Amino acid sequence: MIRKVRKNIVAGLSISTLLMACSHNFEERNSPLEMSAPLSWKQWSGPITSSQLNWHSFNDIYLNALISEALKENLNLESARRTLQRAIIQDQVNKGSRSPLVNFNAAASRNGQLDGGSVNSFSLSVPASYEVDLWGRRGQRIENSEIFAELARIDLQTSRISIAALVAEFYFGLRSTDRLILLKERSLASIVKQREITDARVRGGVATVTDLDRQDVQVADLQASIEDLRSTRKQTENRLAVLLGKSPQDFSFQADQNFDLASAPLLTIGTPLEVLRHRPDIKSAELRLASAHVSAELVRTRLFPSLAVSVSASANNSNLSNIFDFVFLPWDVASNFSAPLLDGGARRAELELAELDLDNEVTFYKDTILNALVDLESAFASEESLRRQQETIRRQSVIQERISEETKVKFNSGRASSLDLIIEEQNLIRIEEAEVSLWRQSMLITISLLRATGVEPSD
Repeated sequence: MIRKVRKNIVAGLSISTLLMACSHNFEERNSPLEMSAPLSWKQWSGPITSSQLNWHSFNDIYLNALISEALKENLNLESARRTLQRAIIQDQVNKGSRSPLVNFNAAASRNGQLDGGSVNSFSLSVPASYEVDLWGRRGQRIENSEIFAELARIDLQTSRISIAALVAEFYFGLRSTDRLILLKERSLASIVKQREITDARVRGGVATVTDLDRQDVQVADLQASIEDLRSTRKQTENRLAVLLGKSPQDFSFQADQNFDLASAPLLTIGTPLEVLRHRPDIKSAELRLASAHVSAELVRTRLFPSLAVSVSASANNSNLSNIFDFVFLPWDVASNFSAPLLDGGARRAELELAELDLDNEVTFYKDTILNALVDLESAFASEESLRRQQETIRRQSVIQERISEETKVKFNSGRASSLDLIIEEQNLIRIEEAEVSLWRQSMLITISLLRATGVEPSD
């Protein structure tokens, strides 16, 4: 029996060698993994060093608490964790295929006749089977399942980054909206005072009713703007509640009039190669490409023969105690060797499809790199432009504050009217509103860079 198995293996190796010589030869490709990243950034003019920026760099205790809560309670993350768990279990299933399949079967029956007499019958069998992994098929399947498990981990990492980014965006959106509402209310109070002065001047014949109408329009515009901001705030609050795994009825975001609109954290960026290696989408594209290579190789091995070995031991006896007498236990060993001969070109077609899939993954990987570079360079360009805008608005703020102080001095000495004082206050409020908008944009850019560089939040 052993000689027969050996002959089958030798025959299989001989046939497989011929098939390998005739099989489709894959073209040599330059792997995108070897594609060199740019040596330097185009838009970034800051220091090039390992980035120390993380989700705690905002130094906001409340924000950190919200992100931690979202990472624990968000329902999308819960689904991603289950997907990862499923991929890990599937990997364990595939790794279990490396062992032989052994079963245990036992049966008992009693036969007899109506006029008396009966016979017991007991049977026991232990069949085992194993497919010899001649071409590494089993190893390739296991390698693919490991890749899928790692892809699930990266998907979870990407989801965690996205959730943290959304929480931070909504948080700073609420903070900026609250500040804008305060400024709008302050501006409304100023316009109301201005209207009272104008009304007195109309009664004194110094101003016209048209001047009063214009201020009524300003009051109505400000009231509509405040209502719009409050509506936006409610919508953002509800969306933040969902991220935290709560219903809108169970969540309320309290406004803080003393909240400090601190500057965005200082950015430090590594080299393009370091940043690209850290991005989850690049890692995912690399794994997809590796999986395509493994799948193509697995399809190619289907052109080769397969060898399966089975062993079975069985016994039948009318006495249960004798069935476990292993000295007289019958056994059987068999081998099954099969090789493809004619399939109408189906396997060749599968091989061509695998090649196309591999080419598509190469293209996708290259495209992922280019899109990552675009994301980063765009964020750098926005950051640089915003920095210049903030410098300009700061200069305007300093000048306007000086003008407002001079107007107050003139008002106290009788050289300026209260109307002049209110007008300068309105100008200062508009500059403060612009500062709040730029502050929010600076936070959003920092968030986009945290996302673009693949910084994962800590629990």
